[in-house]
Amino acid sequence: YSELILYPFGYAHNVNNPDSKIFVKLAEEMSKMNGYRPQNSAQLYPAMGDLDDYLYGSEKVLSFTFELCKSFIPPANQIPSFTAPNVEAALHLIDKSGTYAMAIPGNNPGLANNLDFDDALTAVSDINAIFGNERNIVMRNEVLKQLDVISKRLAQLTVEDLKHQSTEKWERLRSEQTASLAVSYVRTRLLFDEGHNPGSYGVELINSVKNK
Repeated sequence: YSELILYPFGYAHNVNNPDSKIFVKLAEEMSKMNGYRPQNSAQLYPAMGDLDDYLYGSEKVLSFTFELCKSFIPPANQIPSFTAPNVEAALHLIDKSGTYAMAIPGNNPGLANNLDFDDALTAVSDINAIFGNERNIVMRNEVLKQLDVISKRLAQLTVEDLKHQSTEKWERLRSEQTASLAVSYVRTRLLFDEGHNPGSYGVELINSVKNK
C-alpha cells in the first residue's frame, strides 16, 4: 500500500535504467489519472528479484507496480473507489505500450512496418516529447534512427492515401509539428512521382506540397 506507481530497477539504489525517461514519463501520465506518486521502486525499499526488474531486465517489458490504497487491508466497500482510477491508468498503459516501445532505441526497426497511421503519428510525437532535449550523443543518434524508420512508415501510409485521392492523412501529418521529417519524405516522393508521371496527384496537391 501507499498509493505509489513504482518502476525498475528496484534491486538497489541508483541503478542505471537506460530507458528511465520512458518510465518516468509514463508513470507521470498515469499518476494524473489515479493521483498516486510515481517513483523508482528502490526509493520505497530495495528488493531483489521483484517482477518489474525481471520483466524489464530480462524481457524488455515496460513494467510497473501500483501500490494501492492508504492502508494494508482496506474495507471491502472501498474497492470501487480505488478501482476506477486505476483501471483508467492501466488502460492508458496498454494504449501507450506500443508507441512507447517504439521510442526505445535499439528496438527491432521492423516493428515500425506494423504500425498504422495513428500509432505511427503518436509514436513520433512521444519520441520527441521524451527525447527532444536528449544530450547524450549516442542515445540521441539511436533515437534519430528510430525516428527516421517511423517517419518513413508514416510517409509510406500517407502516400498510399494520396494515391487514392484522399488528403486526410496528409493534412493531419502537416498539422503535427513533430512530424516534419515524415512530411519531407512525403514531399520528396510526390515530387519524384510527379516528375516521372505528371498528373499523378493533381495540380492543387502538388502545389500545396511545393509550398509546404
